[in-house]
Parts: sequence; structure tokens; C-alpha cells
Amino acid sequence: MKKMDYFLNLYKKIKSELMLQYINSKKYAPEANEGWSIKKLNSLRNEFIHFQPKTWTIEVTGLPSICLDCLNVIRFCGWKSSNVLWHSTEYREKAENFLYISCSELENIKLEYEHQQTIN
Repeated sequence: MKKMDYFLNLYKKIKSELMLQYINSKKYAPEANEGWSIKKLNSLRNEFIHFQPKTWTIEVTGLPSICLDCLNVIRFCGWKSSNVLWHSTEYREKAENFLYISCSELENIKLEYEHQQTIN
């Protein structure tokens, strides 16, 4: 029985030669903190999925940057890698729009957090 691959293993694969499936295909080259952000997101996900009763606090001010980094990975996989063949222009445009809206909202949240830090 096939199982879904692990998140960090999938991240490792998009950085490998496995991504070079077509003539124009590209493998992922992380920028700045993107690798750290992917690992942090995985860690946070694991804490929620495998919940253990405990006292836990999360500093949310860094979450918009983490999410923006992760959305850059999604942008690469969906559009820049040349491995996704969009059979419907409508679906491609919807996905691009959702990605744009998500990035815009996260940028706004990030700016608000930064503004709040300068006030305090």
C-alpha cells in the first residue's frame, strides 16, 4: 500500500534532480530563510497534529513571514518549476488569484505586527 510522503521529504525532492522531468523543468533553490520556514511550519504542524496536553505559547509575529516563505515554495511548484501542466486556464487563474490574495493579506498582517512593535 502506498503512503503519502512526508512533508520534509517532499521538500527535499523539489530541490533534487527528480524535479528535472521536462526540458524546461527546474529544481527548487531556496532563498534566504525559506528552508528554515518550511522546517518551522512542519514543526508547528506536528505539534498540532500530534497534540499532547501541555502549556504552549506561540509568538505569532513571525508567522506571516514563515507563511510567505512557504507560499513562495508553492509558487515555484505551481508555476516556476514547469512541472505542473495546467489543463484549465480558469483553474490556473483562480489558483494564481488565491495565491496573490494570500500573499497580500499576509503582507498586511506582517506590516501591522511590525507597526505594533514600533508602538510598544
